[in-house]
Amino acid sequence: MYRDYYYCKNCLVSYNFLETLDHVSFKFPVGYYARKCDMFEIDKNRGGIYLKQKIADYDTQEFNFVVKSSQVDNQLRSCVSTVTIRVVDTNNKAPTFTSKLYQAEIVENSAPGTIVIQVQADDQDQNRVQYSIENSHEFPFTIEQYTGVIRVSSRIDYEMSQHYQMQVSAFDGKFSRKCLVNIAILNVVDKAPSFQYNFYNFKIKIPHDVFIGQVKAFDVEQTSNLTYSLHFANHTDSQLFCITQTGTIYLCSHLFDSRKHIDQVLLNFDQDEYKFNVSVQIYSDYTKSYLSNSVACKIQIESKSIDKAKKIKKRIKVKEKNRDN
Repeated sequence: MYRDYYYCKNCLVSYNFLETLDHVSFKFPVGYYARKCDMFEIDKNRGGIYLKQKIADYDTQEFNFVVKSSQVDNQLRSCVSTVTIRVVDTNNKAPTFTSKLYQAEIVENSAPGTIVIQVQADDQDQNRVQYSIENSHEFPFTIEQYTGVIRVSSRIDYEMSQHYQMQVSAFDGKFSRKCLVNIAILNVVDKAPSFQYNFYNFKIKIPHDVFIGQVKAFDVEQTSNLTYSLHFANHTDSQLFCITQTGTIYLCSHLFDSRKHIDQVLLNFDQDEYKFNVSVQIYSDYTKSYLSNSVACKIQIESKSIDKAKKIKKRIKVKEKNRDN
C-alpha cells in the first residue's frame, strides 16, 4: 500500500504499467520478439504481478519494467518503482552427446593413463554433466568424471581381445543419456612364431616323391605374415630342396626337367639322409626388426633309391675308367 504523507492517513491506490515505451525495457534472446508488458499483467487494486502466458523455453531471461502507483482520487500524487523479474531455467532436458557412436584405436601394451578418446555431451539447461562407463570393471579403461576423457587403466593385450564396445552415460543430476564407444586394439608384434613340433622327420622315395612334407609354425600375434627358409650345412644339398611360404618342402623343380632321365635325378643323391634347419621369421613394426625361430629337420631317402643311385655312379665310374684306358 502507498502511505499518503500529506494527509497522514492511508489511502487507496491503483497500479498500472507505464504506457511510455521508454520506461519499459526487456532483454530477450536474439531473434525473439515480444511487445512490452505482454508477458505480465498487474492487479490494479492489489499490485500483484502475474504471468499472462507461458514463458518460452529459452536460457535465462530478464524482464525490466516500471510500475506506477497513484492515488485513486488524485492521480497527480503518485510514485514509480522499477521491477526486475529474472527467469531461471529448470532442469527439464537430458544431456545430448555430440555423436551416438565414437570410434578409436589404441596400440596394445599402451601405458596406463594413455588417452584413447574424449566424448562430449551438451546440456541445454546448462547443468554440469558427469560421465561414467557402464560396467566399468569389465574394461581396461577409465573415464574422467567431468571431462569425458577415456584413458587406459590396465594392460591391453591384442591376443586377449581385439575390440571393446562400451556404453558411456552422461548424467546432469536428473536426466541421463548414453552413447556407444568402440575401441579397436592394434597388434604389436613382440613374440617370435613357434613350430608345431620340435623336430620333423620325413621319408621319401626318389624320384617318385616330389612332395616331401610340411612344417607348420604358429604366429601367436595372428598376423599371418610368416616367411620360411631352409638352411643346410652343405651348399650342394641346399640345391636339392626348396620350401614354399606355407612351409611345404619339395624337391627342386630343376631335378624334374622332362628331358632328364631318372638315372640323372638319382645321381644328385649320394647319401641316405639329409639334415637341415627350417627357420621362420616375422617383421615387427613395433621393434623395427625380424623375430625368428627355427626347427631341426631330417629327410630320409628310401634305401632302394640310394642303392640304385650308387649302382649308377659305380657304372659311370667303370665307363670312365675304360674310356681312359
